[in-house]
Amino acid sequence: MDALVERIGAGQFALFAMESWGLVFLGILLFYQLLRYGDRREYRMLYLSLNTATFAYNFFDALSVFINGSTSAAGTFTLWYAYFMRLFFAHCVLLTFTLAYRFVSHRFARSAFLRCLVGTVWVIEVLAFAALILTQFTGALYYFDSSNYYHRGPEYDHYAIMMLFGTFVSLFALIVGRKKIEKHQFKVLFVFCCCTLVGQILSLFFYGARFINLSLLLASIFVLVFEEIEESSRRIEDQKKLSELKLQLMTSQIKPHFIFNSLQEIWVLCYSDPEKAAFMVENFSVYLRKNLDALRESEPVSVEEEMMITDKFLSLVTADEACRFRLEYDIEDQDFLLPPFTLQPLVENALKHGINKHNPDSMIMIRSYENKSSHIIEVSDNATLVKEEIRQAGEHNGVGIENVRTRLSQLCGGTLSVKQENGKTTAVIAIPKE
Repeated sequence: MDALVERIGAGQFALFAMESWGLVFLGILLFYQLLRYGDRREYRMLYLSLNTATFAYNFFDALSVFINGSTSAAGTFTLWYAYFMRLFFAHCVLLTFTLAYRFVSHRFARSAFLRCLVGTVWVIEVLAFAALILTQFTGALYYFDSSNYYHRGPEYDHYAIMMLFGTFVSLFALIVGRKKIEKHQFKVLFVFCCCTLVGQILSLFFYGARFINLSLLLASIFVLVFEEIEESSRRIEDQKKLSELKLQLMTSQIKPHFIFNSLQEIWVLCYSDPEKAAFMVENFSVYLRKNLDALRESEPVSVEEEMMITDKFLSLVTADEACRFRLEYDIEDQDFLLPPFTLQPLVENALKHGINKHNPDSMIMIRSYENKSSHIIEVSDNATLVKEEIRQAGEHNGVGIENVRTRLSQLCGGTLSVKQENGKTTAVIAIPKE
């Protein structure tokens, strides 16, 4: 350790230690983003391309600091290779900006002016890379003395200004085309471009300090903090939406006219069939209690409990002896959870806007099964309806098709679709397996 400090100096050793910890952070960040955006291709490619280029640049920069002044054959080769790759990945960082523009927005690529700006950056990069290749034979950009210490060459300042201009053009293109790029992706690219530009300016005036790699490391940190703040905001927004959905659930599920009708049916049964009236009171109390519980809790419930709530609802509906429709079950899979009051709105929708509940040929079928990726629940009726009718009816009822679809998506990542075939209309709930 003492020999290393003596060879590269205390200041460079401190820089090497800082870059080493930066590499550890970037490695963890790459792995974290790979897991976080594994199913979002546009975000995954953007973050991985930027942070991979940053990681590679910092790695070879740290290696060049560590090996600087080594006079062994292996050290000489490693030093030459590290400095070459360091500048090579500096080009890659800048090219990543322009490639990211094209990747995140097809509209960006269709603008002639923006294509011209991006083309300018590519021309600059080709010239700069040609200068890097020629440097290996001329020492124009950098060279090593007899003790294998790095020094800037006579043309380094021109090279640095050319790279600085390329970054500036990239930033200008990003600002001009900001409306053609998603807001979130614009912020990420803007932070990386600005930090790179500041690092290049400082590096031009302060020799020996590694401002570019430090600025790229700071950009990665800023983006991570920005991501966490946005994620926290999204969670708060989702919580607000869930609160609104709970309110909608209350106003739609506990309908005054339904309560009045049920109480009236019970009142009539108290005189004509007291035993059935007692049964109705029990079902009615359970139904109300479950509705109120759902307003206080957002936790998913079992299929068995959801079926029970639906049964209680149907028992109140069918108290009217004129109801003669058939209800059938085909339950093959019930070992999963789903949001409360997911099933009842679909059954209620079929009753109100699908079948004729006074017709003995009318039927509602509730079926559950599983496939390789999902748990499936189907609510089908033998009425011929168009999807738009069902959708609009669901929206009219508050917690209908669209509301159930939203709660499924937010609470368990599930989906709801409506299909019509062979004279049957079917609402299909798909809940992904964990």
